[in-house]
Amino acid sequence: MTRVCPINENAEIEGEVAVNGVVHPNMEVARRKYGEGIPIALFQRGHTGHLVTSETPTAQPMDVRVAAHLAAIEVMVEANV
Repeated sequence: MTRVCPINENAEIEGEVAVNGVVHPNMEVARRKYGEGIPIALFQRGHTGHLVTSETPTAQPMDVRVAAHLAAIEVMVEANV
């Protein structure tokens, strides 16, 4: 990822625990556990064990942000193959 754009390496991001830029939210928080939307529904019904939200710095140009999202997807796929 760092070849495309910087990674936020803070130990806490938006109030959640983070490691190497990956946020590990507390899924016991009611708004996450009982939230709305297709990703939450798939998780709740056991169709997936993962929820992914990829975010990029809004200050970066769009082509850099798109490249960062594609790189993130590539890393996630490789890690779960």
